[in-house]
Order: sequence, then structure tokens, then C-alpha cells
Amino acid sequence: TTENGWHLVLVILVVLGGALAAFFANRRITHAGGAGGWPERWIIRPLVGMLAGWVSVATFANIAGAAYLSGAIQADGAAGTVAAVLILLAAGGFTLGVLWAAGGSPWYAAAVAWALIAIFYANTVGRDFNAAMAVASAALTVVVVAMAWQRARVAAAPAGTAR
Repeated sequence: TTENGWHLVLVILVVLGGALAAFFANRRITHAGGAGGWPERWIIRPLVGMLAGWVSVATFANIAGAAYLSGAIQADGAAGTVAAVLILLAAGGFTLGVLWAAGGSPWYAAAVAWALIAIFYANTVGRDFNAAMAVASAALTVVVVAMAWQRARVAAAPAGTAR
């Protein structure tokens, strides 16, 4: 068997690139008025957004796993917690940047929130309690949902209104 080493980080980075390319292409087509109908709105847009959101967070999880397996970070103790929180904050910063650039996307945000809730669960109930990871994942979930809602609200505002 193989472990989640740095070679798999390269694979997921390629997947992330493809998912984000599809996500932003769909956003451009949608905003340009080129997409229409229920299949695009209820099948393509949700699937592309959720894939991009999930893979965005999974990429950072793979980086954390590879760093742990290579000995770059520890799994326990203060150093391990600090490394895990920093990687989680990097994932949050990345996903917030994508949400900002996309003008908000409820499907992308939902997948990111789902992944962050899974991280919260894993660090509270799923295994040994880690308060720092629980707080960071819960706070990032709130920020991601708030940003997605705000960006979507601003994008939907009629032209000429205060944004």
C-alpha cells in the first residue's frame, strides 16, 4: 500500500486546478448570460461548485497528511496543534479568496462548510478533543458562510443601489 505522501499532493493539486478552472469557467458563462435552463442551474452549477469547494479543503488536508508522514509536522503536542491550525487557516484564506473572486457561490461555500464541519467533528467527538482546531474550524465555517452570503447578496443587488 502507499501512504498519502507528497506525490499525492501533486495529484490533488492537478485535480484542484481542473476543478477551479471548471468552477470559474461556469461562473463566467453564467454571469455573461451564456448559460441557461434548469440543467445548468440545478445540476452543473451545484456539482462544479461543490467539487471545487471540497477539493479546495481536501488539498490542504493532503498537505497536512504528507507533512505529517514526512516528519515535517507532529501529530500531537503544541507544535502539532500550531501546524494544524496554520494549515487550516491557510485553507480558510484560500477558500475565502476563491469565494471573493467568484462573487460568492452558495455551492462552493456549502462544500467548504461541510468540510470544515467535518474537521470540527473530528477534533471534538471523532477523536481526542483539540480546542484550538475546534475553535478555528467553527470560526472559519461561520466566516465562509457569511462571506458567501454577503457576496451573493451584493451581486444580486440592483444596479445603482448602495453596496
